[in-house]
Amino acid sequence: MSIRSKAGALAIRIHNAGVLETVFADFFEDTDLLSAEAVYSTGATRLQTVVHGMVPQSRRRWCRTTLYR
Repeated sequence: MSIRSKAGALAIRIHNAGVLETVFADFFEDTDLLSAEAVYSTGATRLQTVVHGMVPQSRRRWCRTTLYR
């Protein structure tokens, strides 16, 4: 494998990582905040609020987009 092909593969990976990061951030913005507030009101930390209140709502879209990309 030549250096040019390695550089091209790395460029594609970096580009896809940036695109997926933007798409995942949009998924979090589209989630219903009432469920996250409900989790937070039980005394959960911020990380627990995201993991149990926001991620389950967007998990299917994450998987679908990741497999597509």
